[in-house]
Amino acid sequence: MTTQVIAELDQIINLVEAKIPANPASPANQRLQNKLEREFVKYFKSLADAFPYGKLERIYNRYVKEE
Repeated sequence: MTTQVIAELDQIINLVEAKIPANPASPANQRLQNKLEREFVKYFKSLADAFPYGKLERIYNRYVKEE
């Protein structure tokens, strides 16, 4: 599941990079920024519900070998 979360975050980063406007102060880009922000809030809320961050340390310590 951790690999899936990392893959989803990589996809989000790529989508965000593609949406970076040339002029962030323009009204059209402000609307896009607000829309993207609302989508992120929904996404991370559902992600937190599906994968509680409080459990991340236990999962990491359980499956990742420290060198």
